Amino acid sequence: MGRLLIVDDEPNLRRVLGSDLRLDGHKIEEADGVRSAVSLLAENEYDVVITDQKMPDGDGLKVLTVARESDPTVAVIFLTAVPTIEHRQRQTQRREHAGSRERPGQPRDGRVQMTEHPWDVDQHQPH
Repeated sequence: MGRLLIVDDEPNLRRVLGSDLRLDGHKIEEADGVRSAVSLLAENEYDVVITDQKMPDGDGLKVLTVARESDPTVAVIFLTAVPTIEHRQRQTQRREHAGSRERPGQPRDGRVQMTEHPWDVDQHQPH
């Protein structure tokens, strides 16, 4: 199974999400914010990073940037409750710049597909 990093300032969300993914056989590590995520990303390799968009100590896009600098093939999944169209457009532009993709199998040519569908982490092949 995959090795995942969950980044969120909400401990209950990390606990519930981590617990469910552990039951599926994944190895899970947790970070309570951007700073701790950056530290873990410098020390470890992950198949998938699941990150909140807004946290008190920074932005999930910083997590994306650092994750992709460490491993350009790592899958990054954003969790966000930010509903505005303008924010989604800014996210898309910044993700395209960072080389993000949101669904497995999408070409790595800088395009981004916004989706609200759950992503099955089992589909991601470990490196």
